[in-house]
Amino acid sequence: MSNNKLLSVGLVVNDAHAGAYDGSSPQKGNPGIGGTQYCFLALANELASSSNQMAVKLYHNNFEASMPPPLQVKCIKGGDHELHQAVLNDKLDIVVIRGGADILNSPLLLQTEVAVVVWVHNHLPRSVLNKLGNNTAVKRVVFCGEEQEQLASDTTCFKKSSAIFNMHYMVPKSKSADQESCSAVYIGSIIPSKGLHRLLRLWPKVKRACPEAKLHVIGSGALYDKKASLGPLGIADSRYEKKLLSYLGNKPVEHGVIFHGLLGHEKFEVMEKCVVGIPNPTALTECCPGSVLECASLGLPVVGRRKFGMVDTVVNDKTGFLVDGDKEFVERVVYLFSTSLEASIMGAEGVKFVSDTFSPEIITKKWLSLFKSIDRPLDSGRPIYIKGRYSYKKFVTINRNGVYPFWGLIRDFCVKVENAYSKLF
Repeated sequence: MSNNKLLSVGLVVNDAHAGAYDGSSPQKGNPGIGGTQYCFLALANELASSSNQMAVKLYHNNFEASMPPPLQVKCIKGGDHELHQAVLNDKLDIVVIRGGADILNSPLLLQTEVAVVVWVHNHLPRSVLNKLGNNTAVKRVVFCGEEQEQLASDTTCFKKSSAIFNMHYMVPKSKSADQESCSAVYIGSIIPSKGLHRLLRLWPKVKRACPEAKLHVIGSGALYDKKASLGPLGIADSRYEKKLLSYLGNKPVEHGVIFHGLLGHEKFEVMEKCVVGIPNPTALTECCPGSVLECASLGLPVVGRRKFGMVDTVVNDKTGFLVDGDKEFVERVVYLFSTSLEASIMGAEGVKFVSDTFSPEIITKKWLSLFKSIDRPLDSGRPIYIKGRYSYKKFVTINRNGVYPFWGLIRDFCVKVENAYSKLF
């Protein structure tokens, strides 16, 4: 793209199932919608307000949502196909769309007039990433985590991929907030892939070591779909709800567990009173977990699994702890409960880390640079460095760009087994 041309850039997000929400001030934090939806909203707003080199428009399909006043918005009736067709009709230069198997038949991937940037917020199957890598309309595949990109190095999309972290707005901690000793917070969707079951299975052990321990649970199984059917407590589907409560003997209060449900900006009032953040104890599905960044920006050290996006957002032994097993997990949480000074020091380091690494200014500049260089080839000889621990790690490293299909099949099998175990136990 020419540096002298005013680029027209569109960002497309399907927020039809998010319900009514106030997205008019993304800088105040996620208003209670899915993380991916919020990231699209925040990036569009930052690009529109920080650059005079492009015309930015957000395409979405929720007529109940409030959007930032300066941002150009086009609300479309329909789903992804209709949203993508609207972009084609407007003849933009570049469009950013969410990555997933459901976009492979999109009209945007069947043309060459609009440069397509696929923004991947999930760990997609290798088959999907290979198809994105081979598609001529897709000029860039942007991963929101460095580890996420490295784990895709055994696919064809690696040769045109980049890693750009999601931006995070710092949340000022209230000076009047009274911290609860021995308190932790889980924040996220309450579905099997987000791991609350593993936390509640281990929580009685934490409680025995620290009788005063409290666990605040913020979230709902209806985070991504406000019409989802939930169980009697209104926190997850009835089957998963029953499983969660079974670990607590069906007496959450006696175990110091408080379910707050889905909260908007008021979640910060709960979080800032806690000592430790414990988002997604399995790390499964995480690429650049906003829940970790929220905890760290409020001065909470985070305990998480040494996998996936956790290794990008938790600096081990500095802003929190990365663990490999259940025993170590319990020990680290109890340790932070019992050493308030250490927890405070780690929390301060977390605030600095998030500010220095994930600020909107830094992330927006990286996106602007990507747009300006979208026609330039990337370095195909980039090193591969996977930081987390996985049973299939060696299969990824020897299969650069997916040239050895056999090792790819072995890797796929190991992924299914490992992920299934994490969801069940």
